[in-house]
Amino acid sequence: MAAPPQRPPLNTFRPTPENAAEFRRWYWLKAELVAYCKQDPTFQRQIAPQNRLAQYTRDFFADNSDKTRADLMRCWHRKKARPSPNGQVLYHRSDLDLPPI
Repeated sequence: MAAPPQRPPLNTFRPTPENAAEFRRWYWLKAELVAYCKQDPTFQRQIAPQNRLAQYTRDFFADNSDKTRADLMRCWHRKKARPSPNGQVLYHRSDLDLPPI
């Protein structure tokens, strides 16, 4: 009797469009997929739309690695105090130049 197929090691199996079905066949547990994503240094979790400060923080520090948390909060409060056409507070590079209200 033939031995059952062995699952490829997670740290060496890289999914591509061609083998995505094979990847899903072997790795279907959420914990396994989370472990796989944590191996990728470029992976970032998606931030929920209602968590505006977290998204603003991520975008702010991605654009301004030399700034401090105090700079972030100053920009956040100035931006949030202004009216927005769609109600969202999204980071823009010009936020650093916003005057106090």
